[in-house]
Amino acid sequence: MEGARGVSFVRSFTRAPASAADARAFVRQSVARIDPRADIDAAVLLSNELVVNAIVHAHTGRLHITVEAVTAGIRISVGDDDPLRPVIQPEQREAESGRGLRIIDNVAADWGIASRHGDGKEMWFQLDSVGRGPPA
Repeated sequence: MEGARGVSFVRSFTRAPASAADARAFVRQSVARIDPRADIDAAVLLSNELVVNAIVHAHTGRLHITVEAVTAGIRISVGDDDPLRPVIQPEQREAESGRGLRIIDNVAADWGIASRHGDGKEMWFQLDSVGRGPPA
């Protein structure tokens, strides 16, 4: 990751179910360009949770994804224009949904929700860099 700090990729998507696949491909390609040794599958899984939350729950027309290199790894954020903040739901074994933030909390090195200027929020997570030496 050394030397990659400051590199970022940004893309907007419509808030529609079909955008989830496009968002996964964007994250996969962006992370691979920033650090091919990163845990790309974890980045795709966690960003998909944020994207699906925005598609299902945000009352906005578009969502924005940023993938960026940070000192300790990779940070991915999903922004939308809905100011309502999601919360981790109590565990319900039989529920078919409600686990996304719990997954992010367990896998990511750090995560959070920030208010954006004006309306909206940005949900983000960070994955630590896995390798600092030369690629295998």
